[in-house]
Amino acid sequence: MENKTINKTGSFKALNINLNEVDDKGNTLLHLAAAQGDLNKLRYLMTHHAHLREIKNKFGSTPLHYATWQGQLESVKYLVEHGADLNTKDNYDQTLLHAAAWNGYLKLVKYFRRKGLSFEDKDQSGNTPLLSAAKNNHLSVVKLLILENADIDVRDNNGNNILFIAVENGNIGIIDFLGRNKKIGDLSVFRDRDNNTLLHIACANEHIKLVKYLLYFHQGFSLEAKNDHEETPLHSAVYANNIKLVNYLLEQGADINAKNDEGETPIVIATHNENEELVKSLLQHGAHLESINHMDNIRVHEVRLDNPEQLEQYIVKQKNVSSANLSEPNVNQGKVKHLKMRQQASKPQENTSMYDPFNMHGLNDSLPLLGNTTGFFQNHSQAAQGELSAFNSSSISEMDGGMNNSTGALLLAQALFKKPGKNKNTYTNKNERYEQEERIIEGLNTFDANNLTTTNRP
Repeated sequence: MENKTINKTGSFKALNINLNEVDDKGNTLLHLAAAQGDLNKLRYLMTHHAHLREIKNKFGSTPLHYATWQGQLESVKYLVEHGADLNTKDNYDQTLLHAAAWNGYLKLVKYFRRKGLSFEDKDQSGNTPLLSAAKNNHLSVVKLLILENADIDVRDNNGNNILFIAVENGNIGIIDFLGRNKKIGDLSVFRDRDNNTLLHIACANEHIKLVKYLLYFHQGFSLEAKNDHEETPLHSAVYANNIKLVNYLLEQGADINAKNDEGETPIVIATHNENEELVKSLLQHGAHLESINHMDNIRVHEVRLDNPEQLEQYIVKQKNVSSANLSEPNVNQGKVKHLKMRQQASKPQENTSMYDPFNMHGLNDSLPLLGNTTGFFQNHSQAAQGELSAFNSSSISEMDGGMNNSTGALLLAQALFKKPGKNKNTYTNKNERYEQEERIIEGLNTFDANNLTTTNRP
């Protein structure tokens, strides 16, 4: 439909407008008048063309739907008073109450409730009006529907109830309101399909303020809780590459060396994510290098050294380090900045039995392989001697089949540095986002629990 200018008091007939005309979405003039909240046009159209009130556009929306989506309470009332169907649904099975709740129109929600609309109808995504309101962070609508006994246990097609939705959105106001509801009880007992706690979900979605709130105001949450994959909230934070959140969890006592069902500790995951800063931070907090395990599928013959001199210096420094101290972080480890490596565990390899370090029966045998592969130790004999002295075969005697899972600098290098060609500013945008988030997040000590029930999402 062309964009025609219609004055509020003028006559449609005087403007020579076809009242049955529709636009490319199937909207009639009544759809548009209802959405604009223009009662003069509504009256004229309903007086002369009342049949337009039940015409649906291509999305299955009537003029009453349109008035609701735009929050036009007076248009809604007029249409209802003149026979518009209150029980209409669009092509997505959304009712008028869904539309009002989704957009946070509290007065319309109250109006439709007085008219008897059900708050238990589900749309095609499994959303009730309550879930629709929660997904869009409308605390006032959530409160009203729950106070009117809307089902708080209902789940959408993805298995999410209102708690999981609120946590994913980082909405402390809704979480705090629900936490005070006796029907819900202890928030820490809720688990999703993968057995994640609300704390796992908050960490996965990088909601630092919510994580602080849950740990401070709800004592039942444990930093050691594990999901179906044996992952703790710290694992979730590391997957999200959020250094500030990881550091906070560690400060609260999270186990830095906790393993998931594949034997992966947080530092292993950070290594896979190639997050140099996060790996450095984990090392500084005491992550065990020996935890870089068989799931890493490290291929020594794929190590490429861009700055072999610095690596040689590091290895030589380890010459007098006993294998018993291999698990302790070295304060100088984070200073090596130019080593890059590629890990292609899924790429088919030729003669892998000749090079795979996890088939070795002694560390001494690994050095010729490393030398043949990279040429590094062939040209840096001091480093080779340091490697032999610091990481002798006794350090792997307790590992199955002589498996070498702690080859010192090689594993450290694999953890600390990015792949070849990796833009060194990869994490700039994330860090900017974290800084912005940090500015928004005020200290937990400034929280006033009595005011949280009226707190909207930050």
